[in-house]
Amino acid sequence: RFLVAGLQLEGSHVVNVAGDDEVSIQDIGTQLAALHGREVHFEHRGQAAHWHLRANNQRMKALFGVEELTSFQDGLACFVAAINKEETD
Repeated sequence: RFLVAGLQLEGSHVVNVAGDDEVSIQDIGTQLAALHGREVHFEHRGQAAHWHLRANNQRMKALFGVEELTSFQDGLACFVAAINKEETD
């Protein structure tokens, strides 16, 4: 659905392709490990920089007519399932 809408646009557009969920690198690692039935341990070194970057996805939603987005957790689970299926085929 997203790709079809993109192909119908006139001209070139720069958009942030992102969901509404705010996730950290640690969140991504933890969720990936859980999907593989593993635990992950993080080593924090020094003082962490406390700046957060969040992609503004309003242009993406407007251009592609997107209202409902897949959650990060559901999207990651689908991605891992597709990779696992590809490896077994």
